[in-house]
Amino acid sequence: MPAPESQSESMVLSSIGPLIRAALSSTPFAGGVAALWCEWDTSRRFKRVESTVKELGDELSRSKTFDPSKLGEAEMQLLEDGLERAAREHREAKRSMFARLLATNWVRTETPFDERLLFHRALDEFDEVHLMLLHILRDAHQKGEELVQSKDLCARAFGSDADDQAKFGIFVPALNKLAAEYGFVRRKADSDGRLMLGINPDGLVFHVNCLLAPLGRRFIESLQPHA
Repeated sequence: MPAPESQSESMVLSSIGPLIRAALSSTPFAGGVAALWCEWDTSRRFKRVESTVKELGDELSRSKTFDPSKLGEAEMQLLEDGLERAAREHREAKRSMFARLLATNWVRTETPFDERLLFHRALDEFDEVHLMLLHILRDAHQKGEELVQSKDLCARAFGSDADDQAKFGIFVPALNKLAAEYGFVRRKADSDGRLMLGINPDGLVFHVNCLLAPLGRRFIESLQPHA
């Protein structure tokens, strides 16, 4: 799993806005730009937080198992962390996922805090391709397909005629992150113990079977709308 974000990293991220404003203010003829940046930066973050909080309220109002009396310091920290991440996210669909994830983390207070916080970091780092691969594996599992060969997984995501850029520039790094960094996907060799000689190392990833790990399944479930 990835290492927890350090306090110094958080401080650097929170200081980026002021640094940009200071740099613009000290640049000749850019004083007006600095003022515009300050107004835009504050306004966009406020609007993103406001819309995320509204969606969070809507999700919780639909939940049949939400119990406000179970909220504690952990849930408040998760709220703060989730809203900070949503404020930096320019994609509306991703912010909606953060709202659903926050709602899940407030409903499932019995889930260990570290796992819930891990899901925040995962959603923050994941792009559309990571979520697509997880959904493909989940759908396959629900249909009774326990293992999906990696080359078939790639074909389902990018098509059977996917080029090398899609295979090695997008699919392989995404699968590695899901499996090696987060443990959301497990990979098993499909060689039946036979030595695979003469295979390019870059191609080894296409000679494994993939399955959705329990942690990955819980992550995907945490992003579902509440009813």
